Amino acid sequence: MKETHPPKKQTKQPSIHAGHRQRLKKQFLEHGAESFQDHQLLELLLFYVVPQRDTNPIAHELLRCFGSLDGVFSASSEELTQVTGITENGAILLRLLPELQRRISVSRETQQKFSTIEDVAEYLWPFFQGIRQERAYLLCLNQRDQIVGCDLLAQGNEKSVNIDPSLLVELALRHKANWVVVAHSHPSGFAIPSESDLYTTLRCRDVLKALNITLRDHLIFADDDYLSMKQSNML
Repeated sequence: MKETHPPKKQTKQPSIHAGHRQRLKKQFLEHGAESFQDHQLLELLLFYVVPQRDTNPIAHELLRCFGSLDGVFSASSEELTQVTGITENGAILLRLLPELQRRISVSRETQQKFSTIEDVAEYLWPFFQGIRQERAYLLCLNQRDQIVGCDLLAQGNEKSVNIDPSLLVELALRHKANWVVVAHSHPSGFAIPSESDLYTTLRCRDVLKALNITLRDHLIFADDDYLSMKQSNML
């Protein structure tokens, strides 16, 4: 009888991607983000929401669709989930990071004195970065020029936001503010107040004045520019 032998098992060749995630993590720990290209940073980030898939093509597709890292992190959840490989969890992570960065920037200087409008503008700027809808905030300060509160007054659409003077008064009284600054954004335009902006500002000023609270300024932010109504003799 002819002797037979069991077929030899095929040796599986190691994937070119084997250990890739670990190598990328090690590179980040040893050399930091400066050693990464933009798509590699996205690739690394997506490891934590895409556990069993090559995230490199997803990172490239995100940059292709939105043009830059700023575009990716400014995109809406609905837009992000249109990209193949981006789930709801992935969209939440990408939307969460710029919000965290804004909170970090804001929290750094809470106890410093804000004696100039330039100080206030620098503090408020992160609140509006990467936001596509108009937003309005109220910054409340005490008699020592220190922040005692910073609250979202309203969120509108790409072209307008409505500020409620009664809410402004409520927040100013709650924080026992001595003076306040209103700030809002024009993400799709210029840092120039509309007639509605001017009317609302003067109305808020008069309401606060009756309570012995000073409306120090109303700042309008647009891209890399801002306007102070006080410095522009509009308040």
